[in-house]
Amino acid sequence: MRIISAAITGFIILSLVFISPASALKIDIAEPSPKTLGQTISFSFTITVEDSELLPIRRVDLEIYKENEPAVYHITCLDLPLTATSKTYPTAAGDVTVTAVPGAGWGYGYGYGYAIWESTGYYWGYGYGYGGWGYGYGPEGYGYGYGFAPTSITYSVTWSSPATWPAGDYVVKATVLANGDTFSKTRTVALSVYVYPVTAKIDIDPDTLNLKSRGRWITAYIELPEGYDAADIDVSTVLLNDKVPAESMPTGIGDYDEDGIPDLMVKFDRAMVKGMLSPGDAVELTVTGELIDGTPFKGSDTIRVISKGK
Repeated sequence: MRIISAAITGFIILSLVFISPASALKIDIAEPSPKTLGQTISFSFTITVEDSELLPIRRVDLEIYKENEPAVYHITCLDLPLTATSKTYPTAAGDVTVTAVPGAGWGYGYGYGYAIWESTGYYWGYGYGYGGWGYGYGPEGYGYGYGFAPTSITYSVTWSSPATWPAGDYVVKATVLANGDTFSKTRTVALSVYVYPVTAKIDIDPDTLNLKSRGRWITAYIELPEGYDAADIDVSTVLLNDKVPAESMPTGIGDYDEDGIPDLMVKFDRAMVKGMLSPGDAVELTVTGELIDGTPFKGSDTIRVISKGK
């Protein structure tokens, strides 16, 4: 599967295809988040069994594919767990981890234990239903349940999606084989591709910060790589350690390190910065932000932090 991030107009299409009565079994697929390929995408879906005649559930499969190119961008996870457990499916498009959480009254098991009665072999085991016992027969010993519907099972899914898949509409499809009947449901969601941050060169001043000292500002100089202009940085988006916003003034374009590449000077409230730091010889501070066109950037510098009174 692939999920891609960008400005997304998340229109969602739900379609439900039943080869049996629509009220007998329901599949509800939650909206994936984030809607960005290259990130870990999470969603869940719930299977609700309304008719005991559909028990036991024989198999649950999951697919993710690009709507208009399913032959190229497609992953499949077969035989999802039917008990309270987790399973990871390695795929060429990233690992998919599925955790099954049965609802009240859900029980499942294959037949086990063998006996011969009137020259016929039997396997006994647990089945579906509200705590009901089940039995199995034949060489596979498949468990059948005596309990009563409704009952359900919910799957939580995480997908380490690839950033190499293209943006577009992607389909999440769940298919259930329920005692001879097949049910499927799809959810289509628009995904964008994750944009990796531009790596910025950051210089924090002072190089040594005394937590006991007074002062108004901590200064950062932001230099961008070739092809980007520091003058295009949107100061309102700049953060230090994802917490302290840059002051709107003063700011300035210059060449602090005299390397011939322009940099942007921004300042952060010293009291706020000190409030999140502890003493250390190599304390990393990270500056993030965006250019006016939305392109993200990120960079770090290491300073010394002390706590000495005068």
